[in-house]
Amino acid sequence: MTEREILLNWLKKNAVDNHIEISDRLYGYILAQLLKKQSMIEQNNQLLITTQLEEILEQDPVRYKRKLVFWNPKESLSESQICQMFEIDEFEMSFSEETTKESQIICLTYQMEEFKIPIEAELKKLQVEGERIRSRNVKLPYSKKQATLYEFLAEVNMAEDYLYFFTYLELANEMNYFTDLYEILTTQSVSGRLFIKFLKMESEKKQIVLSDELKNLIVTYENNPYLKKKWMAYRKRNHMPEVSWKEAMQLFCRFFDGIWKAYVEDEIFMEEWMPQLGRFM
Repeated sequence: MTEREILLNWLKKNAVDNHIEISDRLYGYILAQLLKKQSMIEQNNQLLITTQLEEILEQDPVRYKRKLVFWNPKESLSESQICQMFEIDEFEMSFSEETTKESQIICLTYQMEEFKIPIEAELKKLQVEGERIRSRNVKLPYSKKQATLYEFLAEVNMAEDYLYFFTYLELANEMNYFTDLYEILTTQSVSGRLFIKFLKMESEKKQIVLSDELKNLIVTYENNPYLKKKWMAYRKRNHMPEVSWKEAMQLFCRFFDGIWKAYVEDEIFMEEWMPQLGRFM
């Protein structure tokens, strides 16, 4: 019996023992190996954790989800770099890739015997500097082992999310920005000072001018039927808990109202957002 056959038999048995689908178990193994490989790469060349990836890792046991999203602080990966980062010894791997201005999409297919696991890895482009990143010990799926990886500060993610909204307004089509923002505001404490700092940096880079008129316009979108429909459909499609668009918008606006005066008047804002209370303290 080959090493691949031994591994596959073990994964099948483990899936039965954990009462999960074999596709979930194979996916968990692949994800664990990918994260382990990342932890062994020099810090400056690592892909960075996103909120979307954290949501997957928080599941116990991890369930198969076709799309993985990372931040990529470097140039788009070459074919050889893709192989280096995503190949796993026990699996045959094929891929195709497409690079846009905003991200690099890598469509991967992992195969072991008769089982195929397709995964779409989106590497979102963003410049990283200084205090924008921090290390995290991440528990690997189906394992007691941990890997040291790096993530963007929540404040950086949020600056990107808000600026996406301010850029596209009612034409905003990518609901992952809004779900990321909602998850952060309901689960993580946020430094008002850092958020303002990164919001200013990103708005200057993207040449977006934030004004009272723009901020007040956003408030009116809590009853926008197009955004409401897109939000509800996205959360249902991704098996997320039901949250009304109006409730999410009120949360987004409550946070932004809290920092607005300090942002406009260039004041130092030392309060922190408390997710349990839904306000700054």
